[in-house]
Amino acid sequence: MSWENKIIESFPNSLEQIILVTDPDEVMKEEKLLKKIIDKGFNLLDLEDPVSFRYLFETNYRYSDDQDRLIIRIEKDDFNQFPYEYLREGFRVSLNLDQFFPKLNYSVIRQLDPESLKLLYEAYKNYSGETLGEKGTAMFILQNMYRITPGLIEEKTELILQLFRLHLNEINIPKTLVKFLLQDLKLKEKEIEFSLEKAFMEREFFFDVLQKQWETYIEDLQKQTGKPSIPFDNPEIRVYVDSLFLEGLLKPVETEQKADDLPYWVQLGIKTDENRIKRNKFSELLTKLENYLSEEEKDYKKWFQLAQLLGEAQLLLFDNKDELPGELKEKYKKIYGKVNEEFTRWLLESFGSLINLTYTKRPVMVHHIPWHMNYRRNKENKEKIALVVIDGLSVVHWGAIKEFLYQEIDDLNMDEKLSYAWVPTTTSISRQAIFSGDLPAYFKDSIGTTRKEEKLWKKFWQNRGLNYSNIKYMKGLGKERTEGLNTLIEDPRTQVMGLVVDIIDKMTHGEHLGMEGLLRDIRFWMEKGFLIELLKNLFAQGCEVFLTSDHGSVVAEGQGKP
Repeated sequence: MSWENKIIESFPNSLEQIILVTDPDEVMKEEKLLKKIIDKGFNLLDLEDPVSFRYLFETNYRYSDDQDRLIIRIEKDDFNQFPYEYLREGFRVSLNLDQFFPKLNYSVIRQLDPESLKLLYEAYKNYSGETLGEKGTAMFILQNMYRITPGLIEEKTELILQLFRLHLNEINIPKTLVKFLLQDLKLKEKEIEFSLEKAFMEREFFFDVLQKQWETYIEDLQKQTGKPSIPFDNPEIRVYVDSLFLEGLLKPVETEQKADDLPYWVQLGIKTDENRIKRNKFSELLTKLENYLSEEEKDYKKWFQLAQLLGEAQLLLFDNKDELPGELKEKYKKIYGKVNEEFTRWLLESFGSLINLTYTKRPVMVHHIPWHMNYRRNKENKEKIALVVIDGLSVVHWGAIKEFLYQEIDDLNMDEKLSYAWVPTTTSISRQAIFSGDLPAYFKDSIGTTRKEEKLWKKFWQNRGLNYSNIKYMKGLGKERTEGLNTLIEDPRTQVMGLVVDIIDKMTHGEHLGMEGLLRDIRFWMEKGFLIELLKNLFAQGCEVFLTSDHGSVVAEGQGKP
């Protein structure tokens, strides 16, 4: 039996219209499981804010002709959290990891994200041994889920390959597992020039280490003096290098050597003949996009990876249309058409299952963003956090802005992830979802406007225990001087800020020269320094900053006047 069917088996076969589910371990927050639940004829609602939930239930479900059964889920192991009338009417189901993995240590397995549980279930089905303690469970998971046997890692190359595999596939290992992994590692941390715990736990830290080591490696090629810690020329490591530069995870560095004097696989990582490098990179990106499109099954994470590659390719295209050969541009057009066709089909089948995914590791959809912020704020005891929403910022525009941020802000530590906008991807829907943390059904009275945005933002954080005076909001930002912005940021009472930078959205609506013109305007705006100064000021106040968009934009060919 599959993991998905094992969960669905917990629900009654009879036709109870309301099923109440306690799910303290977020067992149900996985894309394929949620899709299967929906396909079986269930609607699913999370009970987070009882008042908002009651409004939605009474208006959309109480007297609906829809025959689908409704699952109401809470993330607590307590049925008394449900309102009395639902308890009276509903069938009760408890889901927790203990009942599915009785021989594994609960404190360890509860740290796994919902997407990992399917792999754990497949491994556990064949386990017939004794009940495992904390360390035994950790080793079982490391070996059976992550394919890591710490005692067999004796060489630095083996260690680096494991880190490549984990971080390129965005696999997160919980801290407890990392602790046991390092205890059993034959290769000791003193033999490595960087923190192994941080390298396993923090994706951005690992790629920052790689960037510094790549600079040393290129210096060593040139002068034979750098002695890099990471052997990039090892055949097993070398196969990853082109992907790192194509996906923007590493940046090319300068060297005095000619590109022709260096191996081909090195050339993507150096600044030499700019036009040739751009042509090669564009061609490689298109090949990688074709490979992604050829894969039969694509989940939401695969589309994130594909979107990142597409954004890199588009930025190269719009910046270098005259320098790129015609056959590559034609190839891009065909790939772009296929991306849109397949993405549309996937959205129609799968978009509904994204709504209830877990937000702890990343906000999969934009309405998860404040929930993710609150999770991080509590976990890391952050005193000040800020959300900066750049209205209308697409993945392509972000590529141009990111270059400025790394150039102008010293020691910038940035963890970059994608999220899905709400559909339709208009400001009044997608941006309101960000500030409210709700589905659009909860703010349908203001669905066509942003006038309630501040109220929704403050309500979300008041429900999380903050006082009204600790919560700030300001919109209409993006110009050189904004009255009161610095006062708001520097106010000692401020704990949470929501800031809307809408200048790019305004540029987009007034642009007459296509994406090339818009990218030029965005770079000119970045040179003016508003965003750099805003971020520096936030950092100076000790803020953790979450920067996001509500929607992007695409180039379209007109069909005449509307």
